[in-house]
Amino acid sequence: TAETTSAPSTTTLSTITTSSSIIVDEFTPVDASSDRACRGADSRDNLASYYKLFKGMATLEACKDLCRATDACAGIEFNGNIGRCEVWIRPDGIGATTQVQGYQCLRYSADVALAAADVA
Repeated sequence: TAETTSAPSTTTLSTITTSSSIIVDEFTPVDASSDRACRGADSRDNLASYYKLFKGMATLEACKDLCRATDACAGIEFNGNIGRCEVWIRPDGIGATTQVQGYQCLRYSADVALAAADVA
């Protein structure tokens, strides 16, 4: 008689580890619409002392990084078409905007950035 031998069965368990990320953008539009330039107390208030001007900024993210690295940054004004980045340092922050083609005005909240870092 022939004897049948079967191979021992093997069970493989795999563990899948997932991690979740909380994406928090510490930059928010000052006004919901696009094509907005930052201003001080009102739409005509645009003193050069309110911001530090950087030219040749290729990306919005590069402009954001300049803000993150600047003490007292209140926000940024960015125009990618001409590589212009204003890092706003006005003590009262960005109070208004005005319509200007191609510009974005974003308010910076360091508190949001710190809270996101604490969660991660």
